[in-house]
Amino acid sequence: HRINKYVTGITFERHNMESYDYFKHKEEYAAEMCQTLNSYWGYAENDINYKSISELVDNIVVSREHGGNLLLNIGPERNGKIRGIDYCIIDMLGKWININKEALYLPKPININNSQRILKHGDTYYIFVDPFKSNDVSLKIKGKIKSIIYLDSGLPVEYEQSKTKVSIKIDKFKSGTNYLIRTIKITVTI
Repeated sequence: HRINKYVTGITFERHNMESYDYFKHKEEYAAEMCQTLNSYWGYAENDINYKSISELVDNIVVSREHGGNLLLNIGPERNGKIRGIDYCIIDMLGKWININKEALYLPKPININNSQRILKHGDTYYIFVDPFKSNDVSLKIKGKIKSIIYLDSGLPVEYEQSKTKVSIKIDKFKSGTNYLIRTIKITVTI
């Protein structure tokens, strides 16, 4: 798909975006991951194989991590109505996006040779972490840290900064809360 005379759109169907090298192709391609809520692209009355909210949140993070966006398909009924379950899934996904929108829309991937999912905009880094899989994160960041907070709560994050890296302690969600992936906002002075 030609977007303009310089940029081509490239589409990855159903979570295959890891093969896309944003840093090699960012000037040539606009990337997009396409995904369905369940198994079919159109309405399928007997398809109850829905993706979990966790999988869809992960799809959003993977898309942004590779400089792309996520196209999420909903198959409406013949009369154009959206099924209740589709609406509920989109509503839950919207809650996560609303909490983390600052980290999703403007920031771009950066190549800092890290295993973390990280984006950057200006003097701010955004790291996406699963607090149930990680207790701490270490990464190399240029500049002196001004602040580190969780986007979901605004609370400060415990960290230590040395000359070569930042070590961050990942807290679990407070009781009764689980936003699946926590986004950590790191603001630095350069």
